[in-house]
Amino acid sequence: MPRLLRDIVRMVVSLDSGISVVGEVPADADVAERIAATEAAFVVCGNGSDDAVDPMPLLARFPRLRVLAVAGDGATGLLYELRPYRERIGPLSAQLLVETIRGGA
Repeated sequence: MPRLLRDIVRMVVSLDSGISVVGEVPADADVAERIAATEAAFVVCGNGSDDAVDPMPLLARFPRLRVLAVAGDGATGLLYELRPYRERIGPLSAQLLVETIRGGA
């Protein structure tokens, strides 16, 4: 995910007092190990780029995890859950981003 988009996502999420950002993982890092170490419940990642995170292995290892894959332009996203589940959530706004993380989308 482009740096500017990561910064925007972090800022929007941080504005909600009920959500904590527990870490950020560089594209070349082992995302699964960071999820295990932080016990993250939700992951926001890029979608459609060469270094995009594949949510399926993460969901297989962490069945309660939710993954939001954000398009490179930040305009749309896909929500993945183990059910298997994928929901197009449409144009992203600050409010929709927070609602999706909270589980209200």
